[in-house]
Amino acid sequence: MSSLANLNDQQNLTLTQISYSSNMLSKHHGKTFGEIADYISKKNPKDRSEEEAKFLKLMEQFPSDNNPLANYKVVGTANNSSSGFGAVCFSDENGNTGFSYRGTDGPPSKKSINDWLDNGEAAVTGDSKQCQEAEEFFEKYSDPNGNNYLYGHSKGGNLSEYVFVRNHEKIKGMHLLNPQPLNPMTLSAEQMAALQSDKVDIVVVEGDYVWFLGLLPSYGNVRVVDSNDNDSHSYWSINFNEDGSVSKGNHPLWEYFIYALVLKYGPIIQGFGAIFGFICDCAAEFVKLVKKGWEKCKEFIAWVTDKIKKFGKALKELANDIGEFFTEMFNKVKNWYNKNLNKGFKYATANPQIVADTYKLRQYAQRLQSVNSRVTKLDFRLDSLYWQVGLLDLWNLMHADLLTSYSWRINRCVSYLNETAGDFERVETDLINKL
Repeated sequence: MSSLANLNDQQNLTLTQISYSSNMLSKHHGKTFGEIADYISKKNPKDRSEEEAKFLKLMEQFPSDNNPLANYKVVGTANNSSSGFGAVCFSDENGNTGFSYRGTDGPPSKKSINDWLDNGEAAVTGDSKQCQEAEEFFEKYSDPNGNNYLYGHSKGGNLSEYVFVRNHEKIKGMHLLNPQPLNPMTLSAEQMAALQSDKVDIVVVEGDYVWFLGLLPSYGNVRVVDSNDNDSHSYWSINFNEDGSVSKGNHPLWEYFIYALVLKYGPIIQGFGAIFGFICDCAAEFVKLVKKGWEKCKEFIAWVTDKIKKFGKALKELANDIGEFFTEMFNKVKNWYNKNLNKGFKYATANPQIVADTYKLRQYAQRLQSVNSRVTKLDFRLDSLYWQVGLLDLWNLMHADLLTSYSWRINRCVSYLNETAGDFERVETDLINKL
């Protein structure tokens, strides 16, 4: 038996894709994944629907006689063609309950236009019709003992996050693939902390173009994985190892520049969106409470005041998180540049000792100081001669005395040599400590 609590990367990420067959699975409530796959495999390939083909392809990743997902049973499904919402609820043999939320079906089209409108609404305001449907679906099928797990890809990841932050105490784990980010401006400090807990596991394929289209509050739990050069947003672009694990990948350099723009302008867009959504919620709630009397209105005013305080606190915490994240990103880019393009850094790393003989610099300074001391004494003796020479020798004396006036320049050379030696020693120590 394979419990939802003990799956490897490939198995967890496969469950993020189950929801793309939600229409087909609605006809198989109460059946196991293995039974459904067996039923589909016996059909003529030409007679299989698109969703049946997708489901069978996922199941055929694993041996038919040892499929860890075979005994998972379909508990419930949801499919709303008007909003684009789709989801599948399933359970393992240990009583754990899983929820797989469906992502957007392809590029903008007549079929998926509602999906894409919902994407925009969720990204800007942090809430949408599908988000509310996702929570209702969870409330309908969730295990009351808290043995619940969430799965989602792309838009489905956004729906999972929405459900998770509002029910995190009832959820044991959440596994997402290339998720659309939540609007962090709408989250409380407690919800932000929940998204950054060890319950959350987010896999982003290197080169994916969805994860940074917004601010991902759970960035600390993001794992970047290696791609096989297919469409980086797709499940099938992941390189799985033989044991079902994923290999570490790296964000392409272009992602850092785009995400820098997101960090700069994202808070403005999402901030206004969060405020707009908050005002709409307040207006709707106020209309409801007016009908119930003045006492309810006073309760509503207190609720709004509390929300505004929490909202301000959340903005401050988000700003700190963004600053830390951007600093981390900048350091990664700087380190990559130093290691790959900065020849001086490479040389300094290989040769941490700076070849500058500061002892000789100080020795030269002492010798100049000694010369200057002798020049000063000579200048004093020349000055005493002015009262003893005749008019004819005065010109020669003045010319000789002029040469001793270079003493101040020698002092400048002495200072320069000493300061340079000190600077070399301080820089060398600082560089060695940082390398």
